[in-house]
Amino acid sequence: MMPAACDANHPPSTPPVRVEVRLREWAVDLPDTLPAGTLAFAVRNVGHDDHVFRIKGRGVDAATRVLEPDLTDTLTVTLAPGRYVVECPVKEPEEREDHARLGMHRRLVVIPR
Repeated sequence: MMPAACDANHPPSTPPVRVEVRLREWAVDLPDTLPAGTLAFAVRNVGHDDHVFRIKGRGVDAATRVLEPDLTDTLTVTLAPGRYVVECPVKEPEEREDHARLGMHRRLVVIPR
């Protein structure tokens, strides 16, 4: 009997890399660079206002639900090497606030594994 081999049609799955993200007035806290592949962004709103975590670039445009203060959400996406933008897209016209313009945006570089 031959030893079991890896089935090319069903390669072993790699668990997502967990990335801690903190949203606060007026910043998005996370590492500057991350490895390519499937990433699970564990997002916590540590601020006083409602916030959203959004990542876009290279064909990706994904976001969490609106997070009230102290709430969390996980956003899992697969990212290829390259540059991305992360931001809080919340706009509050009645208060003339655009969270991204107030500083809740930054670049993220995804590097090959």
